[in-house]
Amino acid sequence: MAGTPRTVALAALLLAAGASLPARAGEGGSSNHGFELGFRTGVSLPAGDVAPGWKLSDTRGLQFPLWVDLGYRIGPVVVAGYGVWAPGLSKGECSNTTCLAYAWKAGVEVQVHAARRGADVDPWISFGIGYEWNTFQFWDHTTGQDGQETLQGWDVARFGFGVDFALGPSLTLGPFVHATVSQFVKFDHSYGYPNTDWFIDKSLHGWITVGVKLTNLP
Repeated sequence: MAGTPRTVALAALLLAAGASLPARAGEGGSSNHGFELGFRTGVSLPAGDVAPGWKLSDTRGLQFPLWVDLGYRIGPVVVAGYGVWAPGLSKGECSNTTCLAYAWKAGVEVQVHAARRGADVDPWISFGIGYEWNTFQFWDHTTGQDGQETLQGWDVARFGFGVDFALGPSLTLGPFVHATVSQFVKFDHSYGYPNTDWFIDKSLHGWITVGVKLTNLP
């Protein structure tokens, strides 16, 4: 948690810098509301515990999210829904076995922008909530057995900040950093038998994502 004050301070500096930036020449009177379609990708690092004594990084490695969000901007605020598919690396035993790890995520986020829509440089911060389905599948070539396990639960808090740089009148591109505070509440698994659902002891985990965001401003 030592890095939290530095993160907040950096986000505040980005917003302060963006507030002093003018809109692009010839667009000072452009509308500051409208739909926004975003696509993000990057790399996500697991942190924290699935349950007491069970670290998320014991069975899940890096993930590579493909993230789409659709929102509507009114003034400095964008309210958006998002969906993510994140293929990833598995830390499980995969000798003589084909393994596949991936996650689905969905929810809502609110972005607060420092500059007007259409500015050359537009810093932003975001907050949100969501739900996560994190799955590991395997096919054992020796025994012929297959199965899967899925951890699912809430992103009880989502935080992000980034900077959008204008590529043209209706397109921006920029870096972002994102983190979640999450809690799995259910563990479903099937190893050649009917599905079994377990409710697990709750611990906090999260994903820290660094990547780029491409946004279309129709």
